[in-house]
Amino acid sequence: MGATEPEVPVVDHVGRVRTDHPARRNTCTIPMLHARADACAARRQDDDVRVVVLTGR
Repeated sequence: MGATEPEVPVVDHVGRVRTDHPARRNTCTIPMLHARADACAARRQDDDVRVVVLTGR
């Protein structure tokens, strides 16, 4: 996973949008914000997802 590509696993109807760039303390850049928005939009279209959690490592 790249610094601007969030992980988007879905487990037990919970979609997680996870940022993994600890060296920069998961600082949000414009590309990261766009990637998060895209990931959230994709989860919204998934009928198996009931809630989305934004998190970092």
